[in-house]
Amino acid sequence: MNAPTPELPSTTQGGAPFAELIPHVERIHRALAHLHFAEGVRQDGATRITRYETATGFLVRLGGRDFVYTAKHNLEGETASSVGVQIPRTLVVPCRIPQGAHKLLHAEGDIDAAVIELDPRMRGLWQSAQPFEGQELGLISEANSARTLCLAGFPVAAAKIDGAVPGMDLMGAFGAVMLLVRQAVGHRSDREPSEGRGIHVHYGGSAYNHGLKRWVQTSPPKGISGGPLAAIGNEGVRVLGLARSIDDNVEWCEPAIECTRLLMQHEDAKVAAEAGAIIRRAAEG
Repeated sequence: MNAPTPELPSTTQGGAPFAELIPHVERIHRALAHLHFAEGVRQDGATRITRYETATGFLVRLGGRDFVYTAKHNLEGETASSVGVQIPRTLVVPCRIPQGAHKLLHAEGDIDAAVIELDPRMRGLWQSAQPFEGQELGLISEANSARTLCLAGFPVAAAKIDGAVPGMDLMGAFGAVMLLVRQAVGHRSDREPSEGRGIHVHYGGSAYNHGLKRWVQTSPPKGISGGPLAAIGNEGVRVLGLARSIDDNVEWCEPAIECTRLLMQHEDAKVAAEAGAIIRRAAEG
């Protein structure tokens, strides 16, 4: 039987709207990556887009290289050439990286984790972003679950486009949601493997609006697959999981460590070494 939904925090605490959390939530926002997937046909010498879908990922830097962690189901049927990465920033023209995805890595079996390796030659296009570093990646634990949890991402959207490549006006229209959530202890999904892998969190009504710079009441989004679940504490932010699927108003998150595991055999020795160190640190608790 599922545990009862816990009472989530109000948007006010001690008369202030979670002021102490804002720098950490903004930190999470600076690592978000808006993924888009497009297909088109050539007509009269121009490309006309016939499919345009979006999803969420987040930037991670290991061994001096840049990657995007996301849910594997976001990338099913996609290739590096069909994946675009947008880094939305206030007062900065959103970057659309048509060739930014260099390689796609997928976890095996039912593990819903994948990594997009970005082309280092195009780093200038996402230089305004702030990728998560190795020390900010970890596993769910009693200490982490006692901290404030934030789940972020871009609500799922799909559109039929009748025209040229989508412009910046369309790409900048998708705003990120930054939700305060609480671990759903004892919750299990019917689709969850027998070993019970994953982190479950209840959506709350409190969210930080990055554009307005204030806390608001919000309804749960339809889906933010691939978005980061992070624990906020005095020492900063630690990414624990990535949004996978909604089950009875509870988000089932895949441990983000599964993305790091995909990089343990990376051809760059620095990347492989740092990924291995993160896995070992997590195993040691």
